[in-house]
Amino acid sequence: MTTKNVIRMKGLFAFALILAAIIMFAMLQSCTDKHESEEDENAIVISKNELEDTDKLVVYGYEYLKPLISQAVNLFKREYREVEVEYREFSFDEKFDFAAFQEVLKSEMLAGGGPDLIIGDAYLFGDIYKTMASGVFLDLDGIIEADPEFDFDLYNRTVMDSGVYNGRRYLAPLDYAVMPMMAVGERLAEEGIDISEFSTLSGFLGALRRYMANNMEKPGKHISYFPFFEGAMSYLNFSGIQYIDYENQKADFSDPKFKEIVDTYKEMVAYANNPAREFSSYYEEHISTTGGYSHDYAMIVGLRAGQMFYSNRMVARIIERFYYDYGGLTHDCSPVFAGFPNKDGGTTAVATKYAGVRQGSENKKNAYRLLKILLSYDVQALQAENAAIYYQINVPVLKSAAQAAAEFEWSKSGLYGNEDGSVIWEPVPKETHDRFMDIITNVDSCALPAYGPYDDFILPALELYFSGEKTYDACINDLKTKLEIYLSE
Repeated sequence: MTTKNVIRMKGLFAFALILAAIIMFAMLQSCTDKHESEEDENAIVISKNELEDTDKLVVYGYEYLKPLISQAVNLFKREYREVEVEYREFSFDEKFDFAAFQEVLKSEMLAGGGPDLIIGDAYLFGDIYKTMASGVFLDLDGIIEADPEFDFDLYNRTVMDSGVYNGRRYLAPLDYAVMPMMAVGERLAEEGIDISEFSTLSGFLGALRRYMANNMEKPGKHISYFPFFEGAMSYLNFSGIQYIDYENQKADFSDPKFKEIVDTYKEMVAYANNPAREFSSYYEEHISTTGGYSHDYAMIVGLRAGQMFYSNRMVARIIERFYYDYGGLTHDCSPVFAGFPNKDGGTTAVATKYAGVRQGSENKKNAYRLLKILLSYDVQALQAENAAIYYQINVPVLKSAAQAAAEFEWSKSGLYGNEDGSVIWEPVPKETHDRFMDIITNVDSCALPAYGPYDDFILPALELYFSGEKTYDACINDLKTKLEIYLSE
């Protein structure tokens, strides 16, 4: 089994594919640094008062974001009945082809067309920082500053500021991900590990290496639930290490914690590929015995049985899954959890969906109106108001909506059940709820997703190190050279 196979196991369902892109490919850069950078002299600054009234709005919807976008468009139509909305939902040959959609969007924008408000997730642009630098998006600061209705205090400002690049606010994040980790206290104790070790990056990585050393020859012992997240990029992205500086076109891999993560990942690859281990993750082992169908509570069963070091499945639907999983573990064991620690012991987030006004749009005012609707409680709290539909909303950037979503899932935490009665759910205690809210809302850095550099440069370079074909220094030197050429293009 190759390194790439460990990262990209076939057969995982759709939400894992989406989150793999999100957390594997985000290039971290602190939001505060972006405010201090030189401003782009070519950017257009415009205020809300200068926006012209028009009677049209063009919006594109696609596979993963269709439920969210269609709800926002419906609200827009009710409020602005005089505006003709051209809402296009893309499908190709009765099956969604994302590459084809990207090609349509690219060609239309190059010709000066496309949607007035560009709404995207991790897949939409291979490198969102390069896209921002190209002049596609309008600077939103002038519009927001002239809008008395807009209040930044209502939002998670750290996440919102991840949309600032080169001194300009090109994007408004709609939601974000962090990486909570859950384990069972009794199982950790059997390994000689305590959850307090997860409070620092080196502590967590050291505990993980001990777990692998304890269980290298035990086939039923896995690192985590999904193999997608058993990769260096999930740890690198949420570590807060700034190794790509887009604004200054530099790559810097000198932080010793970068090497510590990469070396730990090298051990993880060896662990997953050990001949004693037929499956690289608990998920893969589980579906091999269930014919490809996996109950949500399989993760709970696996943690209780000590078949995983920790669970990483919450990243895709953080709020819902935390209360489901914690409530299902507390009946007969002691669930413990922690946020993934960044290099300073805090929490780093990744903005998972965003929106920006196309700079060449003739309908900027209507695009901004739709953006405000996407940021409103009516849309941000959709997941809390209607749990029957999955709107692809992770942690809402609107603080009151994040609180509402957590309160809603918390209220259900003791009410779940499963067909065979093997799991009993208990209500999640309030102190646990409060601590979880602290982890997901108090983030100290945030980035946008940018997967191109990972696929094209970082993973190929690291694979040569993992396979022993090159030394670490040789791989990093080659990687640095290639990345800086790419950044300068």
